[in-house]
Amino acid sequence: QDDGFLASSRGKDGCMNYVTHGTQRYSGRFRNLMVAPASWKNMLWQIPGGLLITYDLVMIPVQNFDLPDSTFFDVVNWIAVLYWSLDLVHAFFVCYEDMGRLVTDPSQVALNYIQTWFVPDCFILVIDWVLAVAGQSGMGSRSWRSAKVIKALRVFRGLKAVQTFRDFTDR
Repeated sequence: QDDGFLASSRGKDGCMNYVTHGTQRYSGRFRNLMVAPASWKNMLWQIPGGLLITYDLVMIPVQNFDLPDSTFFDVVNWIAVLYWSLDLVHAFFVCYEDMGRLVTDPSQVALNYIQTWFVPDCFILVIDWVLAVAGQSGMGSRSWRSAKVIKALRVFRGLKAVQTFRDFTDR
């Protein structure tokens, strides 16, 4: 049964020892927050991200037309900003594979995320927040809208989600 967390066993000290493929153990303070990349919980978390990436792929080209202001677009944009902000935090708790071994140690997971996707994620998230605040303050001019094109970089992040989905279906 996949509960979304890593397989576990109780050690002599009463702490849970998380073991995956018999390769690595971690029984520290954040053990209950660590999520296997191909788990149900991580897949359920990735679904809204995929929908938001699809929304951006449709809306970025459409932004070249003068669309009327809409509460729907405002709400979806704020939902996106909040989701991607939470996703930035979530990424610090998603384990990763290294040479066939699932790395579950939070410090190694965080370091790996910082060295790979953290900077692009932060860059795009800052743009999201600037666009959201600019839109709320009435500064959503065409020059600001051109910055949305940079958000298309998130598609590359979506490629990682596709790989996670493949891993999930292959298990």
